[in-house]
Amino acid sequence: MFRSIPLLLVILALCINVALSAQAPDITLKDINNKSVTLSDLYSENVVLIEFWSTTCEPCKKQLPKMQALLDKYGDKGLVVVSIATDSARMMSKVKPYVNGNRYTFITLHDPDQKAWKAFHAPAEPYTIVVDKGGEVAYVHIGYNPGDEYEMESVVVNLLGIEGTWKKLTD
Repeated sequence: MFRSIPLLLVILALCINVALSAQAPDITLKDINNKSVTLSDLYSENVVLIEFWSTTCEPCKKQLPKMQALLDKYGDKGLVVVSIATDSARMMSKVKPYVNGNRYTFITLHDPDQKAWKAFHAPAEPYTIVVDKGGEVAYVHIGYNPGDEYEMESVVVNLLGIEGTWKKLTD
Protein backbone atom coordinates (compact mmCIF):
# COMPACT_ATOMS: atom_id res chain seq x y z
CA MET A 1 0.00 0.00 0.00
CA PHE A 2 2.61 2.55 1.11
CA ARG A 3 4.90 1.71 -1.81
CA SER A 4 2.22 2.84 -4.26
CA ILE A 5 1.76 6.29 -2.67
CA PRO A 6 4.86 7.86 -4.33
CA LEU A 7 3.76 6.46 -7.67
CA LEU A 8 0.29 7.94 -7.21
CA LEU A 9 1.81 11.32 -6.35
CA VAL A 10 3.95 11.25 -9.50
CA ILE A 11 0.92 10.36 -11.62
CA LEU A 12 -1.12 13.16 -10.02
CA ALA A 13 1.71 15.66 -10.63
CA LEU A 14 1.92 14.61 -14.28
CA CYS A 15 -1.85 15.03 -14.69
CA ILE A 16 -1.72 18.52 -13.20
CA ASN A 17 1.21 19.48 -15.46
CA VAL A 18 -0.70 18.28 -18.51
CA ALA A 19 -3.74 20.25 -17.36
CA LEU A 20 -1.67 23.39 -16.83
CA SER A 21 -0.22 23.33 -20.32
CA ALA A 22 -3.55 22.62 -21.99
CA GLN A 23 -6.05 24.81 -23.77
CA ALA A 24 -9.19 25.00 -21.64
CA PRO A 25 -12.06 22.91 -23.01
CA ASP A 26 -14.77 24.67 -25.00
CA ILE A 27 -17.99 23.60 -23.33
CA THR A 28 -21.53 24.97 -23.58
CA LEU A 29 -23.81 24.49 -20.57
CA LYS A 30 -27.08 25.97 -19.35
CA ASP A 31 -27.04 28.49 -16.53
CA ILE A 32 -29.53 28.58 -13.66
CA ASN A 33 -31.87 30.67 -15.83
CA ASN A 34 -31.69 28.09 -18.67
CA LYS A 35 -29.53 30.32 -20.89
CA SER A 36 -26.69 28.67 -22.84
CA VAL A 37 -23.19 29.82 -21.89
CA THR A 38 -20.13 28.85 -23.93
CA LEU A 39 -16.97 28.98 -21.86
CA SER A 40 -14.70 29.93 -24.79
CA ASP A 41 -16.72 33.15 -25.18
CA LEU A 42 -15.54 34.11 -21.70
CA TYR A 43 -11.86 33.17 -22.19
CA SER A 44 -11.09 35.61 -24.98
CA GLU A 45 -10.96 38.82 -22.94
CA ASN A 46 -11.06 37.71 -19.32
CA VAL A 47 -9.31 35.72 -16.67
CA VAL A 48 -11.86 33.04 -15.81
CA LEU A 49 -12.00 31.27 -12.46
CA ILE A 50 -14.04 28.06 -12.73
CA GLU A 51 -15.27 26.31 -9.62
CA PHE A 52 -16.78 22.79 -9.68
CA TRP A 53 -19.08 22.25 -6.72
CA SER A 54 -22.33 20.68 -5.54
CA THR A 55 -24.98 21.50 -2.96
CA THR A 56 -23.97 18.44 -0.92
CA CYS A 57 -20.28 19.38 -0.71
CA GLU A 58 -19.53 21.22 2.55
CA PRO A 59 -16.01 22.39 1.56
CA CYS A 60 -17.57 23.76 -1.65
CA LYS A 61 -20.08 25.77 0.37
CA LYS A 62 -17.21 27.25 2.39
CA GLN A 63 -15.27 28.18 -0.75
CA LEU A 64 -18.10 29.79 -2.75
CA PRO A 65 -18.17 32.98 -0.61
CA LYS A 66 -14.44 33.35 -1.31
CA MET A 67 -15.11 33.11 -5.03
CA GLN A 68 -17.78 35.80 -4.71
CA ALA A 69 -15.30 37.98 -2.82
CA LEU A 70 -12.75 37.58 -5.62
CA LEU A 71 -15.41 38.54 -8.17
CA ASP A 72 -16.43 41.57 -6.10
CA LYS A 73 -12.83 42.67 -5.82
CA TYR A 74 -11.59 41.99 -9.38
CA GLY A 75 -14.68 41.68 -11.58
CA ASP A 76 -14.29 45.21 -12.91
CA LYS A 77 -10.65 44.44 -13.76
CA GLY A 78 -11.39 41.46 -16.00
CA LEU A 79 -12.11 38.51 -13.71
CA VAL A 80 -15.11 36.30 -14.48
CA VAL A 81 -16.14 33.64 -11.96
CA VAL A 82 -18.06 30.62 -13.21
CA SER A 83 -19.41 28.04 -10.81
CA ILE A 84 -20.32 24.69 -12.31
CA ALA A 85 -22.82 22.76 -10.22
CA THR A 86 -22.31 19.03 -10.59
CA ASP A 87 -25.47 18.01 -8.77
CA SER A 88 -27.45 15.20 -10.34
CA ALA A 89 -30.47 16.09 -12.49
CA ARG A 90 -32.68 15.16 -9.52
CA MET A 91 -30.80 17.54 -7.18
CA MET A 92 -30.38 20.38 -9.68
CA SER A 93 -33.54 22.11 -8.44
CA LYS A 94 -31.66 23.02 -5.24
CA VAL A 95 -28.90 24.93 -7.02
CA LYS A 96 -30.74 28.11 -8.03
CA PRO A 97 -32.34 28.70 -4.60
CA TYR A 98 -28.96 28.12 -2.95
CA VAL A 99 -27.16 30.55 -5.28
CA ASN A 100 -29.89 33.20 -5.04
CA GLY A 101 -30.27 32.75 -1.28
CA ASN A 102 -26.58 33.49 -0.81
CA ARG A 103 -26.73 36.42 -3.24
CA TYR A 104 -23.99 35.02 -5.43
CA THR A 105 -23.63 37.02 -8.62
CA PHE A 106 -21.15 34.81 -10.44
CA ILE A 107 -22.27 32.76 -13.44
CA THR A 108 -23.66 29.42 -12.29
CA LEU A 109 -23.91 26.58 -14.78
CA HIS A 110 -25.52 23.14 -14.52
CA ASP A 111 -23.47 20.03 -15.37
CA PRO A 112 -25.76 17.13 -14.39
CA ASP A 113 -24.29 14.84 -17.08
CA GLN A 114 -20.72 15.72 -16.02
CA LYS A 115 -19.82 16.96 -19.50
CA ALA A 116 -17.57 19.74 -18.16
CA TRP A 117 -16.42 17.60 -15.22
CA LYS A 118 -15.02 15.04 -17.65
CA ALA A 119 -13.63 17.61 -20.11
CA PHE A 120 -11.65 19.31 -17.31
CA HIS A 121 -10.65 15.94 -15.79
CA ALA A 122 -11.98 17.06 -12.42
CA PRO A 123 -10.80 14.63 -9.73
CA ALA A 124 -12.88 15.85 -6.75
CA GLU A 125 -14.95 18.72 -5.39
CA PRO A 126 -14.28 21.49 -4.97
CA TYR A 127 -12.07 21.76 -8.02
CA THR A 128 -10.82 25.17 -9.12
CA ILE A 129 -9.34 26.10 -12.47
CA VAL A 130 -8.08 29.53 -13.53
CA VAL A 131 -7.95 30.14 -17.27
CA ASP A 132 -5.86 32.98 -18.67
CA LYS A 133 -6.92 35.45 -21.37
CA GLY A 134 -5.42 33.16 -24.01
CA GLY A 135 -7.71 30.31 -22.97
CA GLU A 136 -4.98 28.23 -21.36
CA VAL A 137 -5.31 26.57 -17.98
CA ALA A 138 -2.97 28.54 -15.72
CA TYR A 139 -3.86 27.09 -12.31
CA VAL A 140 -5.66 24.11 -10.82
CA HIS A 141 -6.51 23.41 -7.20
CA ILE A 142 -8.23 20.44 -5.59
CA GLY A 143 -10.19 20.79 -2.35
CA TYR A 144 -10.55 23.69 0.01
CA ASN A 145 -8.84 24.72 3.22
CA PRO A 146 -9.21 28.15 4.80
CA GLY A 147 -6.56 30.39 3.30
CA ASP A 148 -6.52 28.72 -0.15
CA GLU A 149 -8.18 31.86 -1.49
CA TYR A 150 -4.96 33.84 -0.98
CA GLU A 151 -3.12 31.63 -3.45
CA MET A 152 -6.02 31.92 -5.88
CA GLU A 153 -6.01 35.69 -5.48
CA SER A 154 -2.28 35.77 -6.17
CA VAL A 155 -2.78 33.82 -9.41
CA VAL A 156 -5.69 36.02 -10.49
CA VAL A 157 -3.83 39.26 -9.77
CA ASN A 158 -0.78 38.02 -11.68
CA LEU A 159 -2.87 37.03 -14.72
CA LEU A 160 -4.77 40.32 -14.66
CA GLY A 161 -1.46 42.19 -14.48
CA ILE A 162 -2.51 44.34 -11.53
CA GLU A 163 -1.38 44.96 -7.99
CA GLY A 164 -3.21 43.03 -5.30
CA THR A 165 -3.85 44.14 -1.75
CA TRP A 166 -3.60 40.65 -0.24
CA LYS A 167 -6.14 41.47 2.45
CA LYS A 168 -8.50 38.97 3.94
CA LEU A 169 -11.35 38.61 1.42
CA THR A 170 -14.13 37.51 3.76
CA ASP A 171 -14.63 36.35 7.33
